[in-house]
Parts: sequence; structure tokens; C-alpha cells
Amino acid sequence: MPAPGTPSEDSAPRPVVAVPAAGIAAALEALGLDGPVLVVADDTAIAAWAPAWAAAFATAGITHRVVVAGVDVVPAAAGLGARVVVAAGATAAAAAALAAAALDVPLVELALQS
Repeated sequence: MPAPGTPSEDSAPRPVVAVPAAGIAAALEALGLDGPVLVVADDTAIAAWAPAWAAAFATAGITHRVVVAGVDVVPAAAGLGARVVVAAGATAAAAAALAAAALDVPLVELALQS
């Protein structure tokens, strides 16, 4: 159990957003969340959706970065100054939860849709 005041994986809300890739920015805004956004994704999700995410965030004027779930995501989130972390893909949730907990920011799980 973490010490008082230390974020844990369970401290961040985990809404699950099921939207097409192009709707990611609008979905976060609907939840009252804004950027910068760190998207932690597996290779499959990145290959399928990264261009659509880039376009959606650019249109909304939201800074974002996409990282592969296998990298050390905490420094990536901190370096970006992430205000929200998004998990996308089957193997991304645990890494994304660690980053969100370390920065004490919301975690949103993205259910990919075509």
C-alpha cells in the first residue's frame, strides 16, 4: 500500500471511452479533460489509429504524444507535462496506469472502434 499522499494505480478515475479514433479529442473534452495528453498504446493500436489521433488532437488544439506501452512511460508523461493519460490497446493499460498514478492525473481507457 502506498504511503499517504502517494498516488496509486487505483487513485485515478478510469472512464472507458468507446469512440472512433477521430473522436478521441472530443471524447476527452466531453469528460472535462484537456491536454497535454499522453497516449500509451500497443503496436497494433498505433499502427491502426495514430494518424487519426494526430489529426483529432491537432483539430482540437490539444498537445499530445503517443508512446509504445513497452517504454518507460513515466518520464514520457512527466516530460510532456501530461494532464491526462490514455490507454489504447490490449497491453497498454498497466503502463498507462503507472504513468497516470505517478503524475496523479486521470487515466482514460480507449476502446478502439473502426
